Amino acid sequence: MTAVLVGVMVGCVLPAAETTVSAAATEPTRSVLVEASAGSAPPWPAVDQVTGPVAAYLDAETRRLGLPGAAVSVIVGGDVVWTHATGTADPAGEPMTADTPVLLASTSKAITAIAVAQLVQDGRLDLTEPVSEYLRWFTPTTPGPPMTVGDLLHHTAGLDLGHDAGTHLADGGPHPLQDRVRDLAEDDIAVAPGEYSYSNASYDVLGLLVAETSGRPFGAYVAEHVLAPLGMDHAYTSAETARADGLAEGYYRWFGRWWRAADMPAPGGSRPSATMYGSASDLGRLVAAHLTRPANVLPPAGWDLLTAPEALIAPDVFYAGGLVVRPQWELADPSGTSPDTSALPTVYEHNGSWPNSHTFLAFVPEQDRGVALVVNGNDQARESALVGLDHNLLRLLAGHDAVHVPVTDEPLQRYGWAIAAVFLGLELVSLGWSVRRLRARPAGPSGVRSRTSLLRTALPPLVLDAVVVWLVLAYIPARFFTTPAELIRLNPDLGVLIVPGLALALVWGPLRTVLLLRIHGAGQVSPPQAREEGAVTAA
Repeated sequence: MTAVLVGVMVGCVLPAAETTVSAAATEPTRSVLVEASAGSAPPWPAVDQVTGPVAAYLDAETRRLGLPGAAVSVIVGGDVVWTHATGTADPAGEPMTADTPVLLASTSKAITAIAVAQLVQDGRLDLTEPVSEYLRWFTPTTPGPPMTVGDLLHHTAGLDLGHDAGTHLADGGPHPLQDRVRDLAEDDIAVAPGEYSYSNASYDVLGLLVAETSGRPFGAYVAEHVLAPLGMDHAYTSAETARADGLAEGYYRWFGRWWRAADMPAPGGSRPSATMYGSASDLGRLVAAHLTRPANVLPPAGWDLLTAPEALIAPDVFYAGGLVVRPQWELADPSGTSPDTSALPTVYEHNGSWPNSHTFLAFVPEQDRGVALVVNGNDQARESALVGLDHNLLRLLAGHDAVHVPVTDEPLQRYGWAIAAVFLGLELVSLGWSVRRLRARPAGPSGVRSRTSLLRTALPPLVLDAVVVWLVLAYIPARFFTTPAELIRLNPDLGVLIVPGLALALVWGPLRTVLLLRIHGAGQVSPPQAREEGAVTAA
């Protein structure tokens, strides 16, 4: 429903049924297969045996879901050995390619984590030190010990998605990252450091730590010390530079049906956690680096730091440094209810979700291979459908068939626009009904019927107004860690329904009630009293 649902969607899906999903491509697509380095072939199906099914699956799912464009890269050892792209990058029909940048969303965290690991290995950061050791003014109140740098890296700092609310619209001033962190500096944090709690805020604070300890702006440091050494030639830390390289336009799905290009806010204050840019090839090179661990980027201890499972998310699922670590459940027997996870390979992964983009990277060291996916669109009502793409790509890469992944989004997220339409319709019906009632004069010899009529006329619309106001201003923002303004801006289909409904509840509701009370008061003069007054007048 809202872009605030952007963190790690672990989506640990055990296939419920072995329903094969496949289709041959019927539209022009773009695939490139290159030769892998000698000795890099893993004891899994050869790459040329899985690229055909991967391409067919991605093409078919792009058409089925109506996605504007998508690109995938397959990695073996230190090489991006195959890429494939389908669909378009913008409304003008520019083809999507494996080098087309998109907004990375939360896969940005995997890049930021490398920068942090570099500074740890250089001795400029210490994971065990409190954050306030480096940012003296950063002193949020916590119920336990002060948050450490390691807490931020592993999402155990006590910061949760509630600390991200409103930040998607906040971008202004010359130092957006520092402004973002200063907003957190004096917050009251309810969760004690040490317990897993995902948020963009943790990585935004890390980004400022990178800038402060390196003496370079965050974007400049990352570009020089991470993106360039890894050969991520189409990855950027700002929208301006990405646009110069053909940044794909992001698409939003209106009312669960129509895809439209949508310019969504991408604040610079969230760059370390969510608003960097890159292509399928770039994410592939990032995956390749994790598989080969180049010493010019990090020493072995640095790569170990990034992949060490630290924070428990769920049984057998951990957060490391910008990566989720879990068994490769995609390979479990679909008929098994409690698979033996100890026999499964380990997957290191992260995905990213923004209202108009979806990204994914994963690698399996035991297979010596990985995959990266970018999509220049997102369906806020059915984000689990795109997470299904991620998991099926891992299955196909291991030589298994794709399976049906059930929709797991909660009803309020899936049908939010329909619920908003119903409440708007009820507000309009209430408007018409109230106007008709306001035109009718109250009646009754003692005014009792008028009071009953007032209750019948005023109470139902007031209850409706109260429910609408509560949903929009209280329940939905709290449930989805957002603000009303953010909800409306990042979910435009909801916005066109919510705004008029909320306006009727907040503006017409009080006005209607005042008018009803005035008419009711005017109708309280009883007939005997009226006759008496009439006789006095006649005399």
